[in-house]
Amino acid sequence: MAKSPTNLAGVLRSSLVDAGGFANAQLQKLFIDWDNRLTGIANQVGELSASVRISGRTEGIGTTVENIDSSGVVTSDGIDFQRPYLNKTTDHINDGTGSPLNGGKTAQAAMVDSSPSSGQSLKFNGSDWNPVHPAFSDLTGQIDPPTQMPDVVAADTYGSVTVSTKGLVTAGTHGFTGTIHLAKTTPITGSNGSLTIVDGIITAAVDPT
Repeated sequence: MAKSPTNLAGVLRSSLVDAGGFANAQLQKLFIDWDNRLTGIANQVGELSASVRISGRTEGIGTTVENIDSSGVVTSDGIDFQRPYLNKTTDHINDGTGSPLNGGKTAQAAMVDSSPSSGQSLKFNGSDWNPVHPAFSDLTGQIDPPTQMPDVVAADTYGSVTVSTKGLVTAGTHGFTGTIHLAKTTPITGSNGSLTIVDGIITAAVDPT
């Protein structure tokens, strides 16, 4: 229950001391009242008591400021993100070099919100990553035939040639290999020529004379 203020004006309108020079009853009551009030508010060096209440509040001031450190900064225990704080979004956080929070928003849009399907590629359009099917003209480097080419035939042996599902010859030959003799062009004194062929490709030639 709040105490009513002492009527100081009433005390000052009368003599402060009695005939013996001692403080009269009203002045003594005033000092006792002040002492009771100040004892509950501060100690002798002026430090506020933790139980002092701010007007309109029910808790002591010690509870009110318990989550503020000596520099006046709110500690982690004093922040409850379940409460509807204003501007409670990552847009209001300076996330430093590289903006990883903004990067996370872009990744969310590309990888989750756009509902990409298995096998799709992502392409950056200047602000967002979007699922695309790249054209071959957009690709760089060389294809690794054994792994990156599509299956085009059934793996089998065709004649003397074994072909993989990628259409690549894995065994056998796919052309003539041998020597073809060419007749001389000058009777008696001329000489025969020849063509050496490996897998259908001429690898050496001797002109007839």
